[in-house]
Amino acid sequence: MGSTLTGSTVASTYTGLLKTSDTGAINSTLKTISDGSGNDSALQLSTTSVNIAAASGNFTIATDKLTVAGASGNTVVAGTLSATGNFAINTNKFTVAASSGNTACAGTLTSTGALNVASSASIVGNVTTNGFVILNGGYGIQQNSAGGTNNFAGPCNFTNLATFSGGIAFNSNVTLANNLTVNGTTTLNSVAALNGNITLGDSSADTLTVAATPTFSAPATFAGAATFNGNVTIGSDATDTLSINAAFNPPTETIASGDFILIQDVSDSNKIKKVAPTEVQFAKKYVSAEFALPSGNYDLILNVPISSTGLGGKPDMVVAQLVCQADNNGYVAGDVINMDTTVNGYYGNPYRLLFNENNIIVIRNTATTTWEAYGNVTGSLASFQINQDLTNWKARVVAIKFI
Repeated sequence: MGSTLTGSTVASTYTGLLKTSDTGAINSTLKTISDGSGNDSALQLSTTSVNIAAASGNFTIATDKLTVAGASGNTVVAGTLSATGNFAINTNKFTVAASSGNTACAGTLTSTGALNVASSASIVGNVTTNGFVILNGGYGIQQNSAGGTNNFAGPCNFTNLATFSGGIAFNSNVTLANNLTVNGTTTLNSVAALNGNITLGDSSADTLTVAATPTFSAPATFAGAATFNGNVTIGSDATDTLSINAAFNPPTETIASGDFILIQDVSDSNKIKKVAPTEVQFAKKYVSAEFALPSGNYDLILNVPISSTGLGGKPDMVVAQLVCQADNNGYVAGDVINMDTTVNGYYGNPYRLLFNENNIIVIRNTATTTWEAYGNVTGSLASFQINQDLTNWKARVVAIKFI
């Protein structure tokens, strides 16, 4: 509480009284307030405004509740600052619209603590935050702790490079218009549609682990080794195919006890069965070129060196065949008939078939030139005659060697 003027004279107290600098009345022009000795204060008054005149003078309320630095204009508000009208700094550098609450910042906004955005935020430039960013609207990013997981609640579009140094979980659709670099663990809880090239790892030591069964609806290319320890489904219908573009040259292996052989299921061509090697007889097959039929007696029909057959030795079975070249006697071009060497007809065996370690030989073995041809081919000598035109038929042999 100040000292009272009761009982004091003007002459003894006038130096402590406040007055205008010109001792005139206050009007619309700012006047400096001074004491009775003419000492000016930092305060200026008019009928319309109040001003702190000194450049170094500060404006304070209750010492520290509201402080405005005279030199810099820095303002500190210890309590709540409320404005019913628009709030503007230097016209447009930082504005808050009273009617909507929309806020515009023309410069850099730096937050050293938590920044809470309850609705939409439109940021044209870069955003740098040293704390947490929590967007409480329908979509956004939430980082619960430093280095923690970033959760995208809705669609997120990245038009430039996005780098995530920690974990990232996508629970909905994600569209990336540019490169995505992930230095930590990536967890995809929903369907991931990858329409472009995918490169996983940059060295032979990198691995891709898929816990569930992978389904590839489009062509999948594996430049390196791919190991599948679980179920693998290739294709979704009978029109899908499995293509192996590289050379398939596995080394020759000895069949060991317990080995199996894969064969196609006759009842379902989309399936394969496995059988034990003991249930399969392996063989090499040779089919000769087709030779014209001679018309003379005891003529050589064909002579095939065993060395040219690829059988690797004397065959275990040889069959002579007639191949129809043009429609004849009820047969059509392409018909193949085995010739019988065991029947003794009217003129004996019409031909002779011989083979050993060196050659396979077929010789015409009859003196007749009238109607019979080169053998009983259907079980009855008279049931097959090709004397109409020998040029409609050619001969060949098929040889089998079991291995």
